[in-house]
Amino acid sequence: MEKFVKQYNAEGDVLLSQITMEFAVDFEFYIRSHPIRPNDPCDGNGLAKHIQRFKRILNWAKELKWIAANPIDDYSYTMKKPKRKKVTMEELVLLEKCVLVDPILNYVKDLFLYACYSGLAFIDCMALSITHFEL
Repeated sequence: MEKFVKQYNAEGDVLLSQITMEFAVDFEFYIRSHPIRPNDPCDGNGLAKHIQRFKRILNWAKELKWIAANPIDDYSYTMKKPKRKKVTMEELVLLEKCVLVDPILNYVKDLFLYACYSGLAFIDCMALSITHFEL
């Protein structure tokens, strides 16, 4: 945002009262055309998150009565639900047979496999302790 503001306004900061729909459109274009990592453009959900955060800041400014209204309230963006690939049984068996030298990676692999076979969320598996099991 800081780099965009410097490019947008040579004088420096942009006042909340100076933010318009045009500013938001220019900000979106800037995000699309200036990737953080080379050859890795920010679009789709990444871009939508930037706009969502920007709108949240302006809504906060409105709540604090720093501005009368959010100038980009009507600015729309769509978040697309990511499509996750399912792990096949063959991939799980292949992972089971995989021997990892690093004990930490091996532990994470075992937790992941346990989560897959038990249906527990990975974070719940991380929280398990010996007291959770009957011996």
